[in-house]
Amino acid sequence: MASLFHTSCPQCGANVEVQSATAVTVVCGSCHSMLVRSGEQLAASGRHSVLLQDFSPLQVGTNGSYKGMLFTLVGRLQVQYEGGSWNEWHALLHDGRSTWLSESADLFVFTELETAAQIGELPKFEDIQIGATWFSYGPKSYAVADIREANRSRYAAEGELPYIVPENEVAKVVDCRSTDTFMTLDYTNDNKRPEVFIGQGVELSVLGLQNLRTKDQIQESAGRLKGSAQGSKCPNCGGTVQWVTGVATHVVCHYCQSQIDFSAEQAVVVETRNMRMEQDNAFTLNLGSQATIMRQQWWVIGAMKQSEVAGNAARSTLYPGNQPKILVPEGDPWCEYLLYAPEKGFLWLTEMSGNRWAIAKTLNTWPQLQMPLRPINDNKRPVNLLYDYGGQVQYAAGAFYWNVAPKDVTYYTDFGTEKKKLSAALTAFEQSWSAVTEIPAAAVAAWFQNNQIAKPMELGQANQLAQNALRVEASHFNAGAGAAAVNTASNAVGSNKAMIWLLIYLVLNFPAMLMGLMGDGLFGVIIVTLIVHWILKMIFNKNT
Repeated sequence: MASLFHTSCPQCGANVEVQSATAVTVVCGSCHSMLVRSGEQLAASGRHSVLLQDFSPLQVGTNGSYKGMLFTLVGRLQVQYEGGSWNEWHALLHDGRSTWLSESADLFVFTELETAAQIGELPKFEDIQIGATWFSYGPKSYAVADIREANRSRYAAEGELPYIVPENEVAKVVDCRSTDTFMTLDYTNDNKRPEVFIGQGVELSVLGLQNLRTKDQIQESAGRLKGSAQGSKCPNCGGTVQWVTGVATHVVCHYCQSQIDFSAEQAVVVETRNMRMEQDNAFTLNLGSQATIMRQQWWVIGAMKQSEVAGNAARSTLYPGNQPKILVPEGDPWCEYLLYAPEKGFLWLTEMSGNRWAIAKTLNTWPQLQMPLRPINDNKRPVNLLYDYGGQVQYAAGAFYWNVAPKDVTYYTDFGTEKKKLSAALTAFEQSWSAVTEIPAAAVAAWFQNNQIAKPMELGQANQLAQNALRVEASHFNAGAGAAAVNTASNAVGSNKAMIWLLIYLVLNFPAMLMGLMGDGLFGVIIVTLIVHWILKMIFNKNT
């Protein structure tokens, strides 16, 4: 893309090119001075912008195609907050319009500013709650997926941005979802009338990207390649900790439970927990264990154990000022393992009581909702509700792409069947949906050859189970298969019970029926018997 104009940086004299007609802030690539554009002049703002060197494959100058429209990345805003950081790439379309490519972990979303208001009333920022807020905007209804407040003094930038980056400001941003549609509401300037950005999630592989950063460039700037395993010493206890560069910067020490931030060059202890725990026997899969799943090498980078708590108690933790002081464990605990493969991203394995296992796949496309936490099928009928419950972290070890701490509480609601579930997970600031498919322990044993979980099945069969589990989407539940399976089973049970009681009815009334058969009452006997059977069937199906 040809530059609009070029000039010299007023700070260092280096050449600075401007490509976007809407550029307001321009960051010098040589001295990192943040410059303010006025016409074809650039004035120094007295501020510098230094990015945290991350492991993104994108860079200013990367170009590709989105929905048939050519684009070039001309700038980046990097947001750093307590839970980590994310990138907002300023994408300039071939026709001169500005769009945004958001990058958080391995999730990429293309959004564009809505310039014309659609029909619908947007909620006020202070009224928004995870799992409760539900509103219509245009032709769609939205549920809240993420609520964030971040101090913009921790923002950094490069290239060109269509606005002036404030020196000190609290950004208030809410992400919402409607099946495959993403909506971002920016309440930073107005708690009642936010800026609205709408778009969809994308896979980088379909964008036809050119001029990406090479592995050598990433290694030179950030020191380590994204997706490579690293080891270091815990600053608190000296124990060895491992994490995955570029995707997991929040690490929980396996030995002392200290929370460590590896996002900067120096490891920083976020919170110290001097309670050395006997965890060697807590997890069936050890940290660092490698597995071969569908011809890909995966390794366990994080593990946590959760205790089950009552659903109503867990849900109350979503809302400030209504939190119980003590959550009493009930039911069986379970373990969750975070697996990572550089080419594929993340995968969750869940270990339940009785050596039962499941694969959990985070869904980029949410189910169709009738209201918060109420998925419906294509016929607008509710998907079968199984149960709700809570999970409280007992302890965690290893690396995660968010900040995990003991006593963290998550509220879960499951739909579908026991073998294949649609699961919603909610905290006070986030909501996500997953497809959870139960698999035999023999499949896990086939993937982790050095672990005696069970007698391993044939690897090809285990891989087929994994492939089937990872193909499950929200639309499969929307078709009503889960509810149909449950209802069919219930009807079968009810029909069997009705038949038993019908036999009892026939035995008790045999003398009277015999008298009717000897007379002219044959037709009446048949009619009464059919009516009794129908009534019994209706009663037992309803009760079941």
